Amino acid sequence: MLSVHFSFFGTVPPNKKMSIDITRSSTEVEPQYDGDSVWFNVNIDLEGDLLEQQSAENILEREVRKAIEEKIAGEVEEKVGIALEKAQREYGVDVFDFGVAFHQKYPGEWKELKGHWDEVFSNAEVNLTVEAHLRRSGLQGRRTAEK
Repeated sequence: MLSVHFSFFGTVPPNKKMSIDITRSSTEVEPQYDGDSVWFNVNIDLEGDLLEQQSAENILEREVRKAIEEKIAGEVEEKVGIALEKAQREYGVDVFDFGVAFHQKYPGEWKELKGHWDEVFSNAEVNLTVEAHLRRSGLQGRRTAEK
């Protein structure tokens, strides 16, 4: 199984790192077309395991866990946004195959747009939504005090 590890700064205190292993993710790309503009609603749902925690946050508390999940979602949304921006603005190429999703939903319109799809993709708005779920922590609740 392929998994992705990344580190981010925790919520309290903000200068302490946490590491997560993304163990499952799914992405849904929903193309939209109004006859003039193309845009995409992209929903990413992921699950991960907390591998490392430098902060003293108690991850067993519901509010803390929710804040960490929101932080993870924000980090993933930022990284995906950077990759999309680079593909659309710098390279002008649909490396994520959004055109495949568009073609499946709008086969007739695809015939008109496929000849200049990279330009259409480069100008398309992409609305990202990321939801993260922390499943396992490997930690036993409250972290011991720092020395």
